[in-house]
Amino acid sequence: MRWPRSLAQFSIGKGAMSLPCLLCDEPQNNHHHICDTCWHDSLQFSLCHSPIELTQHPHALATMELKAIDGLCVPFIYQWPLSHLITAYKYQDKTAVRGALSAFAQQGLQQWQLAGGVGGNGEELSIDFNKAPDVWTLVPNHAWRWLKRGFNHLDYLQTMALNISNIKDVSGGITRTKHTHSQAKLTAHKRRKNLASAFQVNVDLTGQHILLLDDVVTTGATLSSLAQTCKQAGAVKVSAFCLAWARLD
Repeated sequence: MRWPRSLAQFSIGKGAMSLPCLLCDEPQNNHHHICDTCWHDSLQFSLCHSPIELTQHPHALATMELKAIDGLCVPFIYQWPLSHLITAYKYQDKTAVRGALSAFAQQGLQQWQLAGGVGGNGEELSIDFNKAPDVWTLVPNHAWRWLKRGFNHLDYLQTMALNISNIKDVSGGITRTKHTHSQAKLTAHKRRKNLASAFQVNVDLTGQHILLLDDVVTTGATLSSLAQTCKQAGAVKVSAFCLAWARLD
């Protein structure tokens, strides 16, 4: 395992095709800028060994708010190196990290598709990507936050979603109308209060199964708020796929 540096030490700019490995600084020849050794180690370190359905996970049920969410799956645990990559892209404008996060998302989707709707302990998973939901959306940002960043930090999940057949993108019809404070350092109670009436659905979801896509889930407050709004707009089932689970221990 070769991870001697923090991502904060890298000066990563746009279009840096000749970057060394993002994790070990050794030469690499992958489009996602992570060498083969570090990629293998990253998957071994962060990838869940079997699909995790949080709506059936005892620890998640005890620590998270899953109201209105019919299914919530995660392929990765939010820890090094994935946590550093997400932070670098989301808060530090390290745009070259996008390819790496896209590769993680594709790997996570592949794991879930291979599961065929059955979890590691034989449980039925709420999302079977071989029988895709009807529509999907990225969890929306408020326009002010999007303008401040200059890009959508979930755009790599959009690329992943395009590989799911027969599912329609309705992201343009779902907006965040309330500019909320960052959720990262808020308690569960403050997260719920922060997200009250935060979303608006301007698309007909009557009878639809909608899939929500987000990068990290901690308490589930954001997803629960959006899921409730989608059901008020007619959705009959709301599932979510998050790249990583930040466990509250």
